[in-house]
Amino acid sequence: FGVDSVVLVGSPTLVTDLRETSVDRIINIYGSNEQFLQGNESKLIEMLGIDPLISGEVLNSLPRVSHKFMRDNGPMETINIEIKGIDHVGYFYDAANPNPNPLTVKANNFIARMTQAALDETDLEQLLSLISSLFGSFEDATDSSGNRVRTYKIDLDLFP
Repeated sequence: FGVDSVVLVGSPTLVTDLRETSVDRIINIYGSNEQFLQGNESKLIEMLGIDPLISGEVLNSLPRVSHKFMRDNGPMETINIEIKGIDHVGYFYDAANPNPNPLTVKANNFIARMTQAALDETDLEQLLSLISSLFGSFEDATDSSGNRVRTYKIDLDLFP
């Protein structure tokens, strides 16, 4: 379809190898309290109402939020953006709710801006540079196959 960049928001997946694809970049936005992150198993058990006696077997079969994507037809870039304090139901809010959670409103607005920036390489890099300068929490790594992973951790409470 000629898609260069894909934005995922709190998207657990079992597929991290996209095989043959035109996608060059995954922008992977997730919350630090995301129940589908490795290490948040107790929150996932609680959210899904899983019987703790069988939780290990069930949890092993569930998709998780991945931190790296690959493809067979060349290097791929994954841009991880972790939003402090957001969980699986905190990315978007209902505009009909007269009192939405302020952090959810900020997350919603940030995700909209990131999605817009993903349409243009220059806009995306400018926004990522701004995020890096504001928060200073940035990691950048490239593996031997040329797959690049950039990770940003942001705290939306620092935004007005």
